[in-house]
Amino acid sequence: MTMFDYEGTESHFYNKIIFTLENYGWYLLIASVLLMYVYQKLQPFIYTYLESKRNDAYAAEYHKNPDLFAAKIVAQQEHAAKLQEQYSKLAEEYQKKKEKRETKKREEWLSKQSGYRLGSAKENTLKTEYNPLMGDSSSKSYRPQRKSPCSGGGCGK
Repeated sequence: MTMFDYEGTESHFYNKIIFTLENYGWYLLIASVLLMYVYQKLQPFIYTYLESKRNDAYAAEYHKNPDLFAAKIVAQQEHAAKLQEQYSKLAEEYQKKKEKRETKKREEWLSKQSGYRLGSAKENTLKTEYNPLMGDSSSKSYRPQRKSPCSGGGCGK
């Protein structure tokens, strides 16, 4: 019934596998696709069932031994307090660093400003440097060309 003659092969087991795939391959493929489809559709229900079973076991365990539950709650609270303490410590260090930076910046600004007196001529902070995009230093303003089609003024001369 097979298409190929596999009598020359080394194992009878491989002959059975190849015979099954030749005769029932399409059925196996369709069955595997259907199983994957059904599994994807049932997967949320399976997970909710397993989760509810796990929750029931958890509740039953702590219902039998309330001291275990109380110990777990105390451990959670201690851990939360430890984390809060670490956070507070880091926040305080950050505030100190920020204040140091601000005072240093303020001192630098005051040291810059201490050289100036009220009414004295300030040093020109804007230096006239060469910039090729600005053109000649005598023409400080830019004027675009006129958009008139006639050069030299009016068109009706």
